[in-house]
Amino acid sequence: MQDAYDKAAVLAEHDSNPAIAAIQAALPDALLDAKFDRGELTLKIARQHIRASAGLVQKSGYNFLEDVTCVDYYP
Repeated sequence: MQDAYDKAAVLAEHDSNPAIAAIQAALPDALLDAKFDRGELTLKIARQHIRASAGLVQKSGYNFLEDVTCVDYYP
């Protein structure tokens, strides 16, 4: 698989990924952005959908969460 740097390219390249498929089927507005770089898939999830998306990813067969990051934009 080659690196994909924008959401449309990632979704097209990884359309069989069970995590992406589960989130898109159940919560189509949850996936804000996606990136695949150096063998790592990164999904940006809307804040209000994080918990539900994590549950969907777990039900689709994943049992390990690598990391969660956040940014607080201070005015």
